[in-house]
Amino acid sequence: MATATERYNKLLHQSPRYTVNGLWYPGSAERHEKIREFPIRSDDITVACYPKSGTHWVERILHFVTSDEDLDNVKHYPSIPMEVSPPNLPKTSLDLLEESPSPRVISTHLPFELCPREIQEGKSKIILVIRNPKDVAVSHFYFHKKIKSIGSFTDFAWQDFFEVFFSPDTLPYGSWFSHTKKWLQHRNDPNLLLVKFEDLKTDLTNGVSRIAEFLGRPVSGNRAAAIAAKCQFDNMKKEGESEDREVDNIGISVFMRKGQVGDWKSHFTVAQNEMFDEVYQREMGDTDLAIQFET
Repeated sequence: MATATERYNKLLHQSPRYTVNGLWYPGSAERHEKIREFPIRSDDITVACYPKSGTHWVERILHFVTSDEDLDNVKHYPSIPMEVSPPNLPKTSLDLLEESPSPRVISTHLPFELCPREIQEGKSKIILVIRNPKDVAVSHFYFHKKIKSIGSFTDFAWQDFFEVFFSPDTLPYGSWFSHTKKWLQHRNDPNLLLVKFEDLKTDLTNGVSRIAEFLGRPVSGNRAAAIAAKCQFDNMKKEGESEDREVDNIGISVFMRKGQVGDWKSHFTVAQNEMFDEVYQREMGDTDLAIQFET
């Protein structure tokens, strides 16, 4: 009988993929060459993170922070990582970015070395979002069951996906551990701000203020609190469900489930948790990255 990893790989062959140094990424070699040379504007803001770490949440904050409009009039748009182009859209994500007014919010799950050359050279601001990998694994599991473009994972049980999550050359973008460690090498770059998902959950108003200050667009305490209220998870999900109906179900609610810290505890067995902790300590013990795994 095929292992969970073998079954996963078989399903992934149904979607376009491109391999770099043994890891696979969405798209093609041609597309990734375009990404490397994609022109970056000085006021671009790049949201970089491993999949299922809070991309759309931070993007929504950025839409408010970068707008001078009344908060009720701020427009939002469903974002797609620059390396991904769903087949049901008439234009690629790069085409859409080229047509977007400044300041643009660019999202990507790529490692630093595969990002556009001008991003690597420090031309734009980068928000690096990190979420605890136990909740990332659970969120990843449910996301796979929703998105049919990468195969049907309806018969995958949590135990199956737990096995896949630990296979470093199987998941798109590689393992959470290697992806995160590569980005952490740039945590002290002056154009990069590290934002932790769990810190936003603890004090979203402070998180909004911190992001706005980093972008050189400080907001008052009252506006930061108002933005935080708009960006509460339940509010975003409710608004997203309405937006999705208008854009053929391509929208933020597809990417949002619970947004909780510690949801992994309702999925991990004791043995799985012990195994995960052992791997985490081995892989991340020397990074001094303080991660909050539960409330």
